[in-house]
Amino acid sequence: STKSHLCVCHADYYGDRCQYRKARIEAIIDDVPIPPFVQAYFFTLSNQSDGKNTMILQRLTLFQRQLVFRITIPYNVIVVDLAGHFYLTAVQQKTRQQLRTRIHSQNECRSYAAYLNSSILRMKRYDRIKY
Repeated sequence: STKSHLCVCHADYYGDRCQYRKARIEAIIDDVPIPPFVQAYFFTLSNQSDGKNTMILQRLTLFQRQLVFRITIPYNVIVVDLAGHFYLTAVQQKTRQQLRTRIHSQNECRSYAAYLNSSILRMKRYDRIKY
């Protein structure tokens, strides 16, 4: 069968006839510097199959503190990368259609190197396991 038309959907919808609504995630950047762009990573976790991850790149305007992501896949964890600093933004068992959250400095996912002294960091990776 040949399709006789093509729908151009509003940003909140998708599908052949724009019949499905995308999940909408709003995140406010609180007390961290605002970069020119952000990367958001959406992780789907499952016991039955391999997990999925999706990345969205978004450009920010000057002084923009509110991020809005629209996504069509289910997700359980959101991590946002702001200029090389990663922030745990959301953890949930089931995807919600609407989610509002905040990005705080205390939610930064710090590198393990921040917690180990320099002598341990100089060790080979397999020697560091016990620490």
